[in-house]
Amino acid sequence: MKLERGLPFATNSIDLIYTSHFIEHLTRHEARTLLKDALRVLKPGGTIRIVVPDLEGAARLYLKSLDSGDAKAAEEFLERTSLYSDSRASFTNLRAWKSFWFDYQRHFWMYDSDSMKHCLSEIGFENVCDCDGQKSEKIADIEQVERAEAVGSDGRGLAVEAQKPQ
Repeated sequence: MKLERGLPFATNSIDLIYTSHFIEHLTRHEARTLLKDALRVLKPGGTIRIVVPDLEGAARLYLKSLDSGDAKAAEEFLERTSLYSDSRASFTNLRAWKSFWFDYQRHFWMYDSDSMKHCLSEIGFENVCDCDGQKSEKIADIEQVERAEAVGSDGRGLAVEAQKPQ
């Protein structure tokens, strides 16, 4: 599906959108464009749930490691957040070549809870709130969709839900 063309759904036609560990692979502009389109396709009162790596949690782990004298704290932070790769694109390095063309693992932006909630509110969503992993007041059987390890205070992820206004 080519998301640059917008979501392939009619306006006000979708009850629920769930995305986990995807938005951070988009630039800020692309993510905002996608979220605006999500607002368009959701039915009034429809819910969006977004799970992204938790920048604040990852930063807290970094500072804890740094304070404990871990010489590799910065390296581990950059790897944990997928903000760095030591491969360089060249014709002799297949992994780097694939990364150059597909960029499938690179994070283009990171969010903490406040920045994600602010983004959603600015776009026009309401009732924007943090959620615990595999728990939702709006999504029945969320544990059937969301992996337990997707959300956690160790920087793995945070979950935010919001609704399209009625």
